[in-house]
Amino acid sequence: MNKSVNQALVVLAVAGIAACTTPPRTEPGSAVLPASTNETRAVIGLLDDFQRWQGMQADELRRELATASQAYAASAPDTDRVRLALLLSIPNTPFRDDWRAMALLAPVAAPADSTENGPIQKFAELLLRQITERVNDLRDEKKRGDELAQKLEALRAIERSISEREQKVRTK
Repeated sequence: MNKSVNQALVVLAVAGIAACTTPPRTEPGSAVLPASTNETRAVIGLLDDFQRWQGMQADELRRELATASQAYAASAPDTDRVRLALLLSIPNTPFRDDWRAMALLAPVAAPADSTENGPIQKFAELLLRQITERVNDLRDEKKRGDELAQKLEALRAIERSISEREQKVRTK
Protein backbone atom coordinates (compact mmCIF):
# COMPACT_ATOMS: atom_id res chain seq x y z
CA MET A 1 0.00 0.00 0.00
CA ASN A 2 1.46 3.38 -0.86
CA LYS A 3 2.74 5.88 1.67
CA SER A 4 -0.01 8.48 1.19
CA VAL A 5 -2.74 5.89 1.81
CA ASN A 6 -0.98 4.74 4.99
CA GLN A 7 -0.68 8.36 6.14
CA ALA A 8 -4.37 8.92 5.44
CA LEU A 9 -5.21 5.81 7.46
CA VAL A 10 -3.15 7.04 10.40
CA VAL A 11 -4.88 10.43 10.24
CA LEU A 12 -8.23 8.66 10.03
CA ALA A 13 -7.44 6.51 13.05
CA VAL A 14 -6.13 9.39 15.15
CA ALA A 15 -9.08 11.58 14.25
CA GLY A 16 -11.49 8.74 14.97
CA ILE A 17 -10.01 8.17 18.39
CA ALA A 18 -9.95 11.91 19.08
CA ALA A 19 -13.59 12.11 18.05
CA CYS A 20 -14.34 9.44 20.62
CA THR A 21 -12.64 11.24 23.47
CA THR A 22 -13.53 14.88 22.80
CA PRO A 23 -16.67 15.95 24.62
CA PRO A 24 -19.23 17.87 22.56
CA ARG A 25 -19.34 21.66 22.85
CA THR A 26 -22.40 22.87 24.63
CA GLU A 27 -23.95 26.12 25.67
CA PRO A 28 -23.25 27.27 29.24
CA GLY A 29 -25.72 25.75 31.65
CA SER A 30 -26.68 22.82 29.44
CA ALA A 31 -26.08 19.24 30.52
CA VAL A 32 -23.15 17.34 28.98
CA LEU A 33 -23.80 13.65 28.55
CA PRO A 34 -20.70 11.45 28.30
CA ALA A 35 -20.20 9.49 25.09
CA SER A 36 -21.44 5.95 25.22
CA THR A 37 -18.76 3.52 26.26
CA ASN A 38 -20.23 0.94 23.89
CA GLU A 39 -20.04 3.34 20.95
CA THR A 40 -16.45 4.23 21.81
CA ARG A 41 -15.58 0.53 21.91
CA ALA A 42 -17.39 0.04 18.61
CA VAL A 43 -15.29 2.76 16.94
CA ILE A 44 -12.10 1.26 18.34
CA GLY A 45 -13.29 -2.12 17.03
CA LEU A 46 -13.84 -0.60 13.58
CA LEU A 47 -10.31 0.83 13.63
CA ASP A 48 -8.96 -2.56 14.70
CA ASP A 49 -10.91 -4.23 11.88
CA PHE A 50 -9.55 -1.74 9.35
CA GLN A 51 -6.00 -2.36 10.50
CA ARG A 52 -6.55 -6.13 10.32
CA TRP A 53 -8.00 -5.85 6.80
CA GLN A 54 -4.85 -4.14 5.55
CA GLY A 55 -2.93 -7.41 5.74
CA MET A 56 -5.58 -9.58 4.12
CA GLN A 57 -5.64 -11.11 0.66
CA ALA A 58 -8.49 -10.41 -1.79
CA ASP A 59 -10.32 -13.68 -0.99
CA GLU A 60 -10.23 -12.99 2.74
CA LEU A 61 -11.48 -9.45 2.15
CA ARG A 62 -14.36 -10.78 0.04
CA ARG A 63 -15.37 -13.06 2.92
CA GLU A 64 -15.22 -10.10 5.31
CA LEU A 65 -17.36 -8.10 2.87
CA ALA A 66 -19.91 -10.91 2.65
CA THR A 67 -20.05 -11.17 6.45
CA ALA A 68 -20.42 -7.40 6.85
CA SER A 69 -23.11 -7.28 4.17
CA GLN A 70 -25.09 -10.03 5.89
CA ALA A 71 -24.77 -8.35 9.29
CA TYR A 72 -25.95 -5.05 7.83
CA ALA A 73 -28.85 -6.67 5.97
CA ALA A 74 -29.96 -8.55 9.09
CA SER A 75 -30.30 -5.59 11.44
CA ALA A 76 -28.64 -2.46 9.98
CA PRO A 77 -27.35 -0.81 13.17
CA ASP A 78 -25.03 2.15 12.66
CA THR A 79 -21.93 0.14 13.54
CA ASP A 80 -22.65 -2.50 10.88
CA ARG A 81 -23.45 0.24 8.36
CA VAL A 82 -20.11 1.99 9.04
CA ARG A 83 -18.21 -1.34 9.00
CA LEU A 84 -19.62 -2.15 5.56
CA ALA A 85 -18.83 1.36 4.29
CA LEU A 86 -15.30 1.08 5.67
CA LEU A 87 -14.79 -2.21 3.81
CA LEU A 88 -16.19 -0.75 0.60
CA SER A 89 -13.79 2.17 0.84
CA ILE A 90 -10.55 0.17 1.05
CA PRO A 91 -8.30 1.27 -1.82
CA ASN A 92 -7.04 -1.20 -4.41
CA THR A 93 -9.71 -3.82 -3.82
CA PRO A 94 -11.88 -5.26 -6.58
CA PHE A 95 -15.06 -4.42 -4.68
CA ARG A 96 -14.23 -0.81 -3.76
CA ASP A 97 -17.36 1.28 -4.19
CA ASP A 98 -16.97 4.81 -2.87
CA TRP A 99 -20.45 5.87 -3.95
CA ARG A 100 -22.12 3.03 -2.07
CA ALA A 101 -19.92 3.70 0.96
CA MET A 102 -20.97 7.36 0.94
CA ALA A 103 -24.63 6.36 0.66
CA LEU A 104 -24.23 4.06 3.66
CA LEU A 105 -22.47 6.72 5.74
CA ALA A 106 -24.69 9.70 4.96
CA PRO A 107 -27.58 8.72 7.28
CA VAL A 108 -25.18 7.98 10.16
CA ALA A 109 -22.85 10.95 9.85
CA ALA A 110 -24.12 13.74 12.03
CA PRO A 111 -23.73 17.35 10.99
CA ALA A 112 -20.71 19.04 12.55
CA ASP A 113 -22.87 21.55 14.41
CA SER A 114 -24.99 18.88 16.08
CA THR A 115 -24.58 18.56 19.84
CA GLU A 116 -25.73 14.95 19.75
CA ASN A 117 -22.73 13.55 17.89
CA GLY A 118 -21.68 10.25 19.39
CA PRO A 119 -18.45 8.45 18.54
CA ILE A 120 -20.06 6.43 15.72
CA GLN A 121 -21.56 9.55 14.15
CA LYS A 122 -18.26 11.43 14.40
CA PHE A 123 -16.34 8.54 12.89
CA ALA A 124 -18.91 8.19 10.09
CA GLU A 125 -18.64 11.92 9.37
CA LEU A 126 -14.85 11.68 9.24
CA LEU A 127 -14.96 8.67 6.94
CA LEU A 128 -17.59 10.30 4.73
CA ARG A 129 -15.41 13.41 4.34
CA GLN A 130 -12.36 11.30 3.47
CA ILE A 131 -14.24 9.32 0.83
CA THR A 132 -15.89 12.43 -0.59
CA GLU A 133 -12.50 14.10 -0.89
CA ARG A 134 -11.09 11.04 -2.66
CA VAL A 135 -14.05 10.97 -5.08
CA ASN A 136 -13.59 14.67 -5.81
CA ASP A 137 -9.85 14.18 -6.36
CA LEU A 138 -10.53 11.30 -8.76
CA ARG A 139 -13.08 13.41 -10.64
CA ASP A 140 -10.55 16.25 -10.92
CA GLU A 141 -7.88 13.83 -12.16
CA LYS A 142 -10.27 12.45 -14.78
CA LYS A 143 -11.11 15.97 -15.91
CA ARG A 144 -7.39 16.81 -16.23
CA GLY A 145 -6.83 13.56 -18.12
CA ASP A 146 -9.67 14.38 -20.52
CA GLU A 147 -8.25 17.88 -21.07
CA LEU A 148 -4.80 16.43 -21.77
CA ALA A 149 -6.30 13.91 -24.20
CA GLN A 150 -8.02 16.76 -26.06
CA LYS A 151 -4.76 18.72 -26.21
CA LEU A 152 -2.93 15.65 -27.48
CA GLU A 153 -5.54 15.14 -30.19
CA ALA A 154 -5.20 18.80 -31.17
CA LEU A 155 -1.43 18.37 -31.45
CA ARG A 156 -1.91 15.26 -33.59
CA ALA A 157 -4.26 17.21 -35.86
CA ILE A 158 -1.63 19.93 -36.24
CA GLU A 159 1.00 17.30 -36.99
CA ARG A 160 -1.26 15.73 -39.65
CA SER A 161 -1.91 19.09 -41.29
CA ILE A 162 1.83 19.85 -41.35
CA SER A 163 2.50 16.43 -42.90
CA GLU A 164 -0.21 17.04 -45.52
CA ARG A 165 1.26 20.44 -46.40
CA GLU A 166 4.73 18.95 -46.75
CA GLN A 167 3.36 16.25 -49.06
CA LYS A 168 1.63 18.88 -51.22
CA VAL A 169 4.85 20.91 -51.46
CA ARG A 170 6.81 17.79 -52.48
CA THR A 171 4.33 16.81 -55.20
CA LYS A 172 4.47 20.25 -56.88
